[in-house]
Amino acid sequence: MTLEMYRHGDVGLVRCDALPLNAQREDPPQPDIVLAYGEVTGHAHRILAPHKVSLWNAGQQRYILVEDAPATLTHEEHGPMTLEPGVYEVRIQREYGLGGEIRNVAD
Repeated sequence: MTLEMYRHGDVGLVRCDALPLNAQREDPPQPDIVLAYGEVTGHAHRILAPHKVSLWNAGQQRYILVEDAPATLTHEEHGPMTLEPGVYEVRIQREYGLGGEIRNVAD
């Protein structure tokens, strides 16, 4: 089995066969789907509305479901990335801090 993996800055996406059975749909507060915010600049990795993309949670893990037509993932500091229809696991890059803590990387 070959994994399809994609990177968009500090956001990684892994293509999956299906959503996990325990996945629950998340209704974002804004029309865009935001996968990660930058902690300093306020920039965001987002799929702009209108779209046919839904956000899902399964425990601590997040997924996106791209329906019917390709969607575009954007960020102010990276080029756009086209996502073909399917399910993607969202992975945020992590780093080790000076005190040994593990934290998410933010653009």
